[in-house]
Amino acid sequence: MRGLGKYAVILLCLTVQSAWGTKFVNFEKDASQIDTIYSDDIFISGFKIKFDSRVYGDLFAFCYEIVQSDTVDGNFMAFAQEVQNLGPVTGSFRAFARKVSCNTEIGRNLLIGGQDINIGPGARILRDADLWGEIVVFQGGTDGDLKIKSHTAVISGVVGGALYFEGDSLTINPNTVINGDLNYNSPSRATISDAVTINGEVNWKKTEESKSAKDDDGGFWAILTWIASVKGYLIWNIFSSLLVLIFILIPFPVWLVLITFWFILVAAGNLTLLITKARAYATEAVLGNRLFPSMGLGFIIFFLTPIVAIVLFFTLLLAPLAMVLSMLFGIAVFAGGIYISLYVGRRICLLFGQGAKNTPGFLCYTIGMSVLLILSLIPILGYLIILVSLLTGVGALVQTFWRPKSRPNTVAEATV
Repeated sequence: MRGLGKYAVILLCLTVQSAWGTKFVNFEKDASQIDTIYSDDIFISGFKIKFDSRVYGDLFAFCYEIVQSDTVDGNFMAFAQEVQNLGPVTGSFRAFARKVSCNTEIGRNLLIGGQDINIGPGARILRDADLWGEIVVFQGGTDGDLKIKSHTAVISGVVGGALYFEGDSLTINPNTVINGDLNYNSPSRATISDAVTINGEVNWKKTEESKSAKDDDGGFWAILTWIASVKGYLIWNIFSSLLVLIFILIPFPVWLVLITFWFILVAAGNLTLLITKARAYATEAVLGNRLFPSMGLGFIIFFLTPIVAIVLFFTLLLAPLAMVLSMLFGIAVFAGGIYISLYVGRRICLLFGQGAKNTPGFLCYTIGMSVLLILSLIPILGYLIILVSLLTGVGALVQTFWRPKSRPNTVAEATV
């Protein structure tokens, strides 16, 4: 597949559960034959996948878990919760997952972003390796540079070029060889064994130990980190999947579905407002002062995000950012919808006189959300209203990151 067809298949794989592959492990049932040879690019989307076949082309995986154990005569790119790469890759290996392990030869570059990264003793990277994670263990070898950004890193093996580290704790085990310079930024000196060989210079830049943000946005970033973590990801997906399954299998009346959906939005929206008070104030202020510019910016973001994500996906060093960008866009749409509901509810309350400006923020949000939900029931026009509202909220939310955080001109915002 080439050109636009390739991009279309990628977008399709992001939205469906079915997949192509060799051996699919789902409820202990195998789906196809092993030892197949594929002479084209392969795109996989599924739950648990064990891929045992040779690919003469690129291999793309969007799934919960994948184990790749045969030769990929091209690039291997994976977005998953867990990725194991056990078969040689003649091109580059790029992965974004909670847990990533690699114990094979990589013909070009290694680029991994995740929480737990383990590069085994059998791994050899013929060019550079870039690793971003919470915990990184590197036991293999690289002919080029090794760059690590993590909280903790443990290094063994051979680094053909320079070693760059940025984080809190660096340990270099005995018999490790670094043929270039060792450059690291950390709060304390690295733990370097006497049996380590460093053929270049050692440069240490002392930094402050990383701390959790404690400003007004601490709650927002804490919840964002939790959502992006494996626990948040799993709990949210399990909960949402169960709700969808229940509503599909049980023929509930339409009115009951709407009421249930309304309660979910009330609970989720008010919880978000409670956690992100400062951001809610700032976004409401932007909506009050720059409503139409926010709408325009929201539409620009809506159309550019998929394009930028696809471009990043096929860029060697920035491929993991495609997944991050998509996740952030989804979070921005969710939060933008809540903040625009707060703004709409506030405007409705003000229609009853200036005394209504003291209406609590949670009540304003509930009123605004209810009105938008009712409007969404209008055929065709309702979808357009919701789309414009969500994107306007996204545009205003984005502006709060470079505009001063001013509060809306009301007395009641402290009760959000």
